[in-house]
Amino acid sequence: MSTGSFLNISLAWASNPGQLAVVPVESAAKPIIVPAEAFRGLKDGTASPGAAAWLNLHRKGMDTNEFFNQWDLLLVLAVSLQATFLAYVRDPRWKAFILSMPVPFTIACLTVQQATGKTVGASNVAGLVLLLGFTHGVRLLYYRLKTPIIPAIMLAAVGYGVIGWLLAPRLPQGEGAFWAFAVGVMLIGGVVLKLMPSRREQGQRSSLPLWLKLPIIAAVVITLVLLKKGLQGFITVFPMVTVIAAYEARKCLWTISRQIPILMLIVTPMMMVCRLLQTRYSLGLGLLAGWAVLLSLLIPITWISWSKQDSQA
Repeated sequence: MSTGSFLNISLAWASNPGQLAVVPVESAAKPIIVPAEAFRGLKDGTASPGAAAWLNLHRKGMDTNEFFNQWDLLLVLAVSLQATFLAYVRDPRWKAFILSMPVPFTIACLTVQQATGKTVGASNVAGLVLLLGFTHGVRLLYYRLKTPIIPAIMLAAVGYGVIGWLLAPRLPQGEGAFWAFAVGVMLIGGVVLKLMPSRREQGQRSSLPLWLKLPIIAAVVITLVLLKKGLQGFITVFPMVTVIAAYEARKCLWTISRQIPILMLIVTPMMMVCRLLQTRYSLGLGLLAGWAVLLSLLIPITWISWSKQDSQA
């Protein structure tokens, strides 16, 4: 067993290949098992840039999963603002467009990396299928089964959480698995989009005052962030904004649901770019390049879709 020490941290190869046991030197805490890729480049006392911040957070023997880091706080703020903005927009099409901005995904990727060492992998891609199930679950419960909107959202969110929690430690994390999931998710997104023609639906704008709306949304987001350890990559596409969007867009859930397969078609390429760049360079650079790819797809898709709707009106 080879060991090393860095920033008051003892590292040892775990029993499973590709994993490291991380033990705070000055504490008797149990080892924290993390992917070896989080410490890619660790040699002779030096660490890769992606591992440095994670190691630094363990200087006092603390497990990063037990408290909020700076990315968690930024995630709460950004998602709260995005969801609040969406709540006060009336046009369903603009609600769907705002929902397409991968702000939660971007920041959640960074907080998961800092907390667990995990970067973009198969669970991130697979989460898009669960997101599709969440939105359609809310729509069917509310429209077909006449379930009140809040219980419908809660049931669908719990379903996402339970399935994600069960799948996260069981999904393969290799290159082949990631690319297979990516292709499969894009195929599913394309088929679902083909089966869901666009509709013009009634708009809706929140009537609650901002001072009351924002704290409610922040409380919901904080609760979701606390799930990051168990959900791993699934938390990056957990319906943080969609939970709020489903309530605020309950009169236009078809439009919101139809936007999810579009997300599958544009966020998956973003994840592909992240996967290609995160190992050689950094996750941050991968996310930045991924945003460029996403916007280059989202803007023309949105323009074509809206033009077609206007011509048919």
